[in-house]
Amino acid sequence: MSTTDENGTPQDAVQVPDILHSTLVRAAPDAVFDLLSSGTGWDKWFTNGSTFGPSEGSPVHLVWRGWTDDGSDVTDDGVV
Repeated sequence: MSTTDENGTPQDAVQVPDILHSTLVRAAPDAVFDLLSSGTGWDKWFTNGSTFGPSEGSPVHLVWRGWTDDGSDVTDDGVV
């Protein structure tokens, strides 16, 4: 049985610090929203075959094809 901290995180879990990053994007807000709020948008710059929508509670399926050394695909699933 593992113990948890005050946030419910198992004490034996790896603690990862927050990643804080910013960059200037020279594009209209609507274009940025469209790019970041759909699987089709993500596929243009980061993934290959992802599906999700901008609505809270929407299922997310991220795909990186041929991502590993042996050419295997990597996927991740979640909820917006």
